[in-house]
Amino acid sequence: MVGIVISAALGAAGAALWLAPDRPPSLRATSEIDSVPVAEQKYDDARSVELLIGASEAIELTSAVSGRVTSATCTVGSELRSGESTFSVDGVPLVNLATRVPLWRDLRVGDRGDDVQAVQDELVRLGAPIVADGLLGEASLRALAQLSDGPSGPSDGVILTSQIVWLPAASAVVASCDSSVGSLTEIGGLLGSLVGPSVSVRVAALPTDLLDGDRLLMVDGVAVPVSESGSVDDPSALAALALTPSIRAAIGSGDEAMPVSGSLMLASPADIAVVPPSSVYDIEGAVGCVLSEGTAISVEIVGSQLGQTFVSITTADRPRFVDPQPDAEAPPCR
Repeated sequence: MVGIVISAALGAAGAALWLAPDRPPSLRATSEIDSVPVAEQKYDDARSVELLIGASEAIELTSAVSGRVTSATCTVGSELRSGESTFSVDGVPLVNLATRVPLWRDLRVGDRGDDVQAVQDELVRLGAPIVADGLLGEASLRALAQLSDGPSGPSDGVILTSQIVWLPAASAVVASCDSSVGSLTEIGGLLGSLVGPSVSVRVAALPTDLLDGDRLLMVDGVAVPVSESGSVDDPSALAALALTPSIRAAIGSGDEAMPVSGSLMLASPADIAVVPPSSVYDIEGAVGCVLSEGTAISVEIVGSQLGQTFVSITTADRPRFVDPQPDAEAPPCR
């Protein structure tokens, strides 16, 4: 009985094999892939770098009036701007004012001089609708009064040096805050200090395998040109970097060894080819070969990411396809 059952089963299986339709071509095992398309993309060769930060001697902010500090919004690493008020003494706001000539006397309507011209020039820069003619008039007084709700009103007819805090530039980074609310200050007393006008920024150690080309240094989203040696030389670029949170913190700490990170990248991203890692053979250092339609092409490996290899191809005719896995018989490219 068992033999009959087995025989029947074998017969049924044989019939099924005999009657089964042939497998469609789409379901058959595919032949070995001998070429893959080469993708192209822009590549900025971005590298993380550590920066060395330096600053010249701090500039002191001094008070021209005696009294009790009744407000102070000073914080280390923050930005002090001309036309704003950071400190008040005895309830009177002190106006930050950047002038090329520090205010050395009280100015009255009708006064003339370089100091008058300097005050007017800054008021014009701040948007005041006045004529900077070196002659102090009521319009200049009103413009200054509007900056802080009145360091001196138009009827006073005077700009008091005691209500001005001189700044060396339109904006500067705070290095220290030396007067707090409730403290007493005197004429010549230290309110705080500013980062010196000379800031230096350079890359601590340049990567040795950078692609050729002009580069940018990016810190906290601010990108500026950087020299081949890794230093930032342009004064406007240095001023922009000095206002970034990371460099503010480093300068404000007074610790030049405090690490600051940045990103170094190509100013004009390069055109690179994206190929499978296995397609690159005969590799020596960063140079290798790829095989395209039987022709060996020299490439330079510039990076890799997520199972892809980025290569620079210097030949005039860029390959459209490469062999994904050249065998040992693949020809040399150099």
